[in-house]
Amino acid sequence: MPKNTGWTTTSVPTDLAERIESFVNSKEGKKLGYTSKTGFIADALREKLDELTGESKKQQTKLEDKMNEMNNEIITIQKMLIEKLENNITKKTKSFKSSHFQVISKENDHFILKDNIKNKIADVAIQKGELFCQLCEENNCVHVGFLFSLPDVYEKLEKKLTKTV
Repeated sequence: MPKNTGWTTTSVPTDLAERIESFVNSKEGKKLGYTSKTGFIADALREKLDELTGESKKQQTKLEDKMNEMNNEIITIQKMLIEKLENNITKKTKSFKSSHFQVISKENDHFILKDNIKNKIADVAIQKGELFCQLCEENNCVHVGFLFSLPDVYEKLEKKLTKTV
């Protein structure tokens, strides 16, 4: 009694079998993962049968649907992460502004800040179109940076520069 291997034998024209053998042994055939005529023929028949029965289109549609679903999930996760990061940045910025510095006075081109870290008063003024900190004696310090982060100060400086140009 023959052993049941799950395979059956079918004859193939000799010239076709030789072409298949040649392809399977070629660099391209090996690159595609073919190791035998049997594997190649089974793959070709499966592909042709799927094409004729519409099975490949159904599988392609299922795959595309799954990919779209995954893409939507990725976009949702991405939006959640961006929102969470923006909220954290906003919270940290607000707490930094409120805990480190306090605006005591804003008059024309002159700002007085209380630096709660150094426990000092910083006198910042607009000079030659730039903010300049008298405490640090420079135009690029934390006090100047803090004032730039305040929208009304930024707008005031922007207007001042526009008028002088």
